[in-house]
Amino acid sequence: MRRASRVDGTHRELFDAARKLGFVVVETFQVGGGCPDGFVFLPAWQLWLAVEVKTDKGKLTPAQEKLHAQASITIWRNYDDVLSSLALKGASTHGRANSR
Repeated sequence: MRRASRVDGTHRELFDAARKLGFVVVETFQVGGGCPDGFVFLPAWQLWLAVEVKTDKGKLTPAQEKLHAQASITIWRNYDDVLSSLALKGASTHGRANSR
């Protein structure tokens, strides 16, 4: 019997941020076996990004380490990681400065 998948504390916040930025998010954290927590669709590039969410001190499990060695998987620990991986960091910072 497989144990229930654990969700890191920032999981909901970071995937919700990607959705608010207009990206499609498919969560797969319940799959287990090292599978990424989700996939984010980047329409500008017609590309899916595999995403693993971790807290600042969170570590990969052995199964995740094995998969990460074979595939390109992005780790999100905070909102800046979301913006950087979605190529929006400069635009978002600029937008925030103008909206004040």
